[in-house]
Amino acid sequence: MKQITFINYLQSPSNIHQAKFDWKYFLLFVIAYFFLVMPMGAIIGLLSKVFNITNSLKQMELNFFKVVVIAPLLEESLFRLLLRPKLKNLITYSIISIVFISYLFCTEKDVIAFVLLGIQLLVLILLYKREEYLRKFYRVYLRRFTYFFYFSVIMFGMVHLTNFKYPELSIWIVLFSPLLVLPQLFMGSMLGFIRMRWGFIYCILFHATINGIAYTLSAI
Repeated sequence: MKQITFINYLQSPSNIHQAKFDWKYFLLFVIAYFFLVMPMGAIIGLLSKVFNITNSLKQMELNFFKVVVIAPLLEESLFRLLLRPKLKNLITYSIISIVFISYLFCTEKDVIAFVLLGIQLLVLILLYKREEYLRKFYRVYLRRFTYFFYFSVIMFGMVHLTNFKYPELSIWIVLFSPLLVLPQLFMGSMLGFIRMRWGFIYCILFHATINGIAYTLSAI
């Protein structure tokens, strides 16, 4: 069986069978991420100076547990779990999503909350009418998997736009905003591949590893 590489997979994402976990490939992914993200950091720094954008994360008190345990568990559950829409995954997503949506409304992050609320309503319909709709949805999911995959990547990036504070919202900031979350878009693509290739646990592990290294380096 021909091995599916990350680059090939991104050209045409599909519902592939899980393979045996490969530590060497995993570590290569970690190294590749930081190697490619460094020039992205320069772009973000330039945009921040031009548009007077500040990173609100630097003003928050983040501890190791939140960054390395809570964030990967929450974000992977919201953005990667449903890439395999099994019944248990739908139920787990519903529980976590309801809690997170409530938090977003409380913190006035309404746009993201409404998008996630729309997804949650679809999930609840599938759960309520699972015998009638779940099989139909799964057929659509298989045919349109590429769209589901990249939707999860884009949503992951959009959520991280809330990490920044903007002096005023202009058309230029909107146009350049995807560049602010280039690392997250790239990371979301890697996490999506890892989730489909090795399973949900390993995409959480990768996310936790990246966050842990970044947190440690920022503390030095």
